[in-house]
Amino acid sequence: MIDAPPIAGPATESPLFASALSVDQNGNLYIVDAPNSSVSPDYLVKVTPGGGLSVLAGNGQSGEPVAGSALASPLGAGSISPDQVTVDGHGNVYMAQPNPSSNAEPNLSGYIVRVTPAGQLSVLASNATAQKATGMGDHGTPSQLNPSGLAMNPAGLMYVADTAGYLYRVGCG
Repeated sequence: MIDAPPIAGPATESPLFASALSVDQNGNLYIVDAPNSSVSPDYLVKVTPGGGLSVLAGNGQSGEPVAGSALASPLGAGSISPDQVTVDGHGNVYMAQPNPSSNAEPNLSGYIVRVTPAGQLSVLASNATAQKATGMGDHGTPSQLNPSGLAMNPAGLMYVADTAGYLYRVGCG
Protein backbone atom coordinates (compact mmCIF):
# COMPACT_ATOMS: atom_id res chain seq x y z
CA MET A 1 0.00 0.00 0.00
CA ILE A 2 2.96 2.39 0.54
CA ASP A 3 3.62 2.54 -3.23
CA ALA A 4 0.09 3.83 -3.91
CA PRO A 5 -0.45 7.52 -4.71
CA PRO A 6 -1.88 9.78 -2.00
CA ILE A 7 -5.66 10.11 -1.87
CA ALA A 8 -7.32 13.49 -1.30
CA GLY A 9 -9.67 13.43 1.69
CA PRO A 10 -9.07 12.32 5.28
CA ALA A 11 -5.31 12.02 5.78
CA THR A 12 -5.75 8.90 7.90
CA GLU A 13 -7.15 7.08 4.86
CA SER A 14 -4.31 7.90 2.46
CA PRO A 15 -1.11 5.90 2.04
CA LEU A 16 1.93 8.11 2.67
CA PHE A 17 5.67 7.55 2.88
CA ALA A 18 7.05 10.83 4.20
CA SER A 19 10.58 11.87 3.25
CA ALA A 20 10.30 15.50 4.42
CA LEU A 21 7.96 17.57 6.60
CA SER A 22 7.27 21.23 7.31
CA VAL A 23 4.55 23.14 9.17
CA ASP A 24 3.29 26.62 8.29
CA GLN A 25 2.11 29.39 10.62
CA ASN A 26 -1.49 28.13 10.36
CA GLY A 27 -0.65 24.59 11.44
CA ASN A 28 -0.84 23.00 7.97
CA LEU A 29 1.54 20.08 7.54
CA TYR A 30 3.39 19.75 4.22
CA ILE A 31 4.70 16.30 3.36
CA VAL A 32 6.93 15.12 0.53
CA ASP A 33 5.39 11.73 -0.17
CA ALA A 34 8.14 9.52 -1.57
CA PRO A 35 6.80 5.97 -1.97
CA ASN A 36 9.11 3.19 -0.92
CA SER A 37 10.15 2.25 -4.44
CA SER A 38 12.80 3.42 -6.87
CA VAL A 39 10.22 3.56 -9.68
CA SER A 40 7.33 5.26 -7.86
CA PRO A 41 6.76 8.98 -8.41
CA ASP A 42 6.76 11.56 -5.62
CA TYR A 43 4.07 14.00 -4.51
CA LEU A 44 3.76 17.09 -2.33
CA VAL A 45 0.71 16.93 -0.06
CA LYS A 46 -0.84 19.26 2.49
CA VAL A 47 -2.66 18.12 5.63
CA THR A 48 -4.80 20.74 7.35
CA PRO A 49 -5.17 20.94 11.15
CA GLY A 50 -8.59 19.30 10.66
CA GLY A 51 -6.99 16.27 8.97
CA GLY A 52 -7.92 16.97 5.34
CA LEU A 53 -5.32 15.93 2.78
CA SER A 54 -4.85 17.56 -0.63
CA VAL A 55 -2.26 16.87 -3.32
CA LEU A 56 -0.36 20.05 -4.26
CA ALA A 57 2.23 18.76 -6.73
CA GLY A 58 3.19 15.66 -8.67
CA ASN A 59 1.58 14.06 -11.72
CA GLY A 60 2.14 10.37 -11.09
CA GLN A 61 5.26 10.27 -13.28
CA SER A 62 8.90 10.22 -12.22
CA GLY A 63 11.19 12.85 -13.68
CA GLU A 64 12.68 16.30 -13.29
CA PRO A 65 10.22 19.06 -12.37
CA VAL A 66 8.77 21.25 -15.12
CA ALA A 67 7.63 24.85 -14.62
CA GLY A 68 3.86 25.37 -14.88
CA SER A 69 1.02 23.57 -13.20
CA ALA A 70 2.38 21.76 -10.13
CA LEU A 71 -0.09 18.90 -10.67
CA ALA A 72 1.16 18.45 -14.25
CA SER A 73 4.83 18.25 -13.24
CA PRO A 74 6.74 15.14 -12.25
CA LEU A 75 8.61 15.14 -8.94
CA GLY A 76 11.54 12.94 -8.03
CA ALA A 77 13.31 10.72 -10.46
CA GLY A 78 14.58 7.19 -10.24
CA SER A 79 15.98 6.50 -6.80
CA ILE A 80 16.19 10.20 -5.83
CA SER A 81 13.35 12.03 -4.09
CA PRO A 82 12.97 15.56 -2.75
CA ASP A 83 14.13 15.32 0.86
CA GLN A 84 13.78 18.90 2.11
CA VAL A 85 10.68 21.07 2.35
CA THR A 86 9.94 24.48 3.86
CA VAL A 87 7.13 27.02 3.59
CA ASP A 88 7.17 30.83 3.66
CA GLY A 89 4.72 33.28 5.21
CA HIS A 90 2.78 33.59 1.93
CA GLY A 91 2.02 29.87 1.62
CA ASN A 92 4.67 29.13 -1.02
CA VAL A 93 6.19 25.70 -0.50
CA TYR A 94 9.82 24.99 -1.42
CA MET A 95 11.33 21.55 -2.01
CA ALA A 96 14.89 20.44 -2.63
CA GLN A 97 16.15 17.28 -4.25
CA PRO A 98 19.80 16.28 -3.91
CA ASN A 99 22.01 15.55 -6.86
CA PRO A 100 22.16 11.81 -7.60
CA SER A 101 25.40 10.28 -6.41
CA SER A 102 25.45 7.42 -8.88
CA ASN A 103 26.41 7.35 -12.54
CA ALA A 104 23.29 5.24 -13.15
CA GLU A 105 21.24 8.45 -13.40
CA PRO A 106 23.55 10.89 -15.26
CA ASN A 107 20.74 13.09 -16.64
CA LEU A 108 19.32 14.02 -13.24
CA SER A 109 20.28 17.06 -11.23
CA GLY A 110 19.77 18.56 -7.84
CA TYR A 111 17.12 21.25 -7.76
CA ILE A 112 15.01 23.61 -5.65
CA VAL A 113 11.40 24.27 -6.67
CA ARG A 114 8.62 26.55 -5.43
CA VAL A 115 4.91 25.64 -5.46
CA THR A 116 2.62 28.66 -5.06
CA PRO A 117 -0.79 28.62 -3.34
CA ALA A 118 -2.26 28.99 -6.85
CA GLY A 119 -0.69 25.66 -7.84
CA GLN A 120 2.15 26.92 -10.03
CA LEU A 121 5.56 25.26 -9.89
CA SER A 122 8.79 27.06 -10.75
CA VAL A 123 12.36 25.78 -10.70
CA LEU A 124 14.38 28.26 -8.61
CA ALA A 125 17.75 26.56 -8.88
CA SER A 126 19.22 23.46 -10.48
CA ASN A 127 22.60 22.37 -11.75
CA ALA A 128 21.76 24.24 -14.95
CA THR A 129 20.83 27.44 -13.07
CA ALA A 130 23.10 27.24 -10.03
CA GLN A 131 24.19 30.85 -10.52
CA LYS A 132 20.86 31.82 -8.89
CA ALA A 133 22.21 30.50 -5.60
CA THR A 134 24.30 33.33 -4.17
CA GLY A 135 27.35 32.00 -2.32
CA MET A 136 28.00 33.29 1.17
CA GLY A 137 31.71 33.99 1.55
CA ASP A 138 34.18 33.29 -1.22
CA HIS A 139 33.07 29.78 -2.12
CA GLY A 140 31.44 30.76 -5.41
CA THR A 141 28.78 28.70 -7.11
CA PRO A 142 28.69 24.91 -6.85
CA SER A 143 29.19 22.94 -10.03
CA GLN A 144 26.71 20.35 -8.80
CA LEU A 145 23.80 21.67 -6.75
CA ASN A 146 23.36 19.17 -3.93
CA PRO A 147 21.05 20.68 -1.29
CA SER A 148 20.92 19.02 2.11
CA GLY A 149 18.89 21.57 4.07
CA LEU A 150 16.45 24.45 3.56
CA ALA A 151 15.36 27.23 5.90
CA MET A 152 13.26 30.33 5.24
CA ASN A 153 13.55 33.62 7.12
CA PRO A 154 10.65 36.08 7.66
CA ALA A 155 12.04 38.41 4.95
CA GLY A 156 11.59 35.72 2.29
CA LEU A 157 15.22 34.66 1.95
CA MET A 158 15.93 30.96 1.76
CA TYR A 159 19.14 29.49 3.08
CA VAL A 160 20.37 26.30 1.45
CA ALA A 161 22.92 23.99 3.04
CA ASP A 162 24.93 21.97 0.54
CA THR A 163 26.49 18.57 1.13
CA ALA A 164 29.89 20.11 0.33
CA GLY A 165 29.56 22.22 3.47
CA TYR A 166 28.56 25.49 1.79
CA LEU A 167 25.68 27.76 2.73
CA TYR A 168 23.82 29.65 -0.01
CA ARG A 169 21.24 32.40 0.16
CA VAL A 170 18.46 32.37 -2.47
CA GLY A 171 16.12 35.35 -2.89
CA CYS A 172 12.61 34.02 -3.39
CA GLY A 173 10.61 37.26 -3.53
